[in-house]
Amino acid sequence: MEGTIWETANDPSPAGWRVPTMPEIATLLDTRKVSHEWVTQNGVDGRRFIDIATGNNIFLPAAGWRDYANNGTLGRVGEVGFYWSADYSYPSAYRLGFPNGNLANLALMDTRYGFSVRCVAK
Repeated sequence: MEGTIWETANDPSPAGWRVPTMPEIATLLDTRKVSHEWVTQNGVDGRRFIDIATGNNIFLPAAGWRDYANNGTLGRVGEVGFYWSADYSYPSAYRLGFPNGNLANLALMDTRYGFSVRCVAK
């Protein structure tokens, strides 16, 4: 299981959708083009990313994660969000992370963690 991007057979996206790449996710962190803020939407805490030019936005819930080192238990739901990118470098992949009150960031993480996936249209 080696490679640099999720194989189609393992992609959780429905037809017509795909997991975004790390460079695509990185655009959410470009403060010249995108602002972001911690918000509660419909009773769910998370981070809203807003395109400065258009006002278009995306809300990503703070879904926490499944901890492989602790029998798959949920960790920090409502406090932090982690979202996988499609970019993969066995045994790690890039993820977007955003803890409450801190800036969002990209990091290479162990793929055994159960992070969220937010698919985008092809």
